[in-house]
Amino acid sequence: YSAQRQLTHHMFKDDIGSAKHYIGLQEADAESTGTTSKNLPLLAPVAGKLLKVFLRANSDLSGDQLTWRLETRASSASTFGSPSEIGRVTGTGCTASSMTTYDFTAVTNTINAGDQVLLSIQSDDAGGDNTNDTFLVTCLWEWNLS
Repeated sequence: YSAQRQLTHHMFKDDIGSAKHYIGLQEADAESTGTTSKNLPLLAPVAGKLLKVFLRANSDLSGDQLTWRLETRASSASTFGSPSEIGRVTGTGCTASSMTTYDFTAVTNTINAGDQVLLSIQSDDAGGDNTNDTFLVTCLWEWNLS
């Protein structure tokens, strides 16, 4: 079997408003609106894909449209250069008592070996709710080990 599936788990607490926030793929509660934080990217040792993102939160986000972006920095690019968007999924947020799944299998989601991988979330709620929501995020990845 040449493909390996992996789940990664991430948590952060923030009032994201409408700013794009990058999720710390290496450390909990390390989200950032910039891309240079050392805790944001995941290094892809082999080619792979992001299959799905699962979200729960401690408040009702069902009135918000959330946009998830899969971005990479190619292995030939500067380590702290700007990433390129390779896939985007938009959908309704979860309630405080439900999980929402965002499916990346229908969009471009191919990650090359050596890429730095970043994942961001952005809400259409410009005002935010003036609270620090807790976001629990699980990602399902598939890696080509052949």
